[in-house]
Amino acid sequence: VHLRRALKVNPINPMGPEAQYTLGLCLIALNKPDKAIVELGKVRQNYAAARDVVVKAELLLAQLYFDEGNYSAAARRARAVASASASWACENFRATCRSRSLSRAR
Repeated sequence: VHLRRALKVNPINPMGPEAQYTLGLCLIALNKPDKAIVELGKVRQNYAAARDVVVKAELLLAQLYFDEGNYSAAARRARAVASASASWACENFRATCRSRSLSRAR
């Protein structure tokens, strides 16, 4: 209840992505996987820039879908994580290479 209220009152809170993810975890612990799927889906929808939390939420969604026998949805979520992770890794690698090049040039 408190997490939902906090997200509603201040949706741009810097802790929003983690709060949304935690809400999904709480619903799983309460054995409410359908509600957890809805709340975890909001992590990507509302906080796409928070990549670390989005990846955790997507992996958990893939597991929830798999557990309920929805293998196509589980595969979609897993592919989304793999694609996002590869893209993110490439971006970080390029940034690291650029910063190393700049530091050597000095």
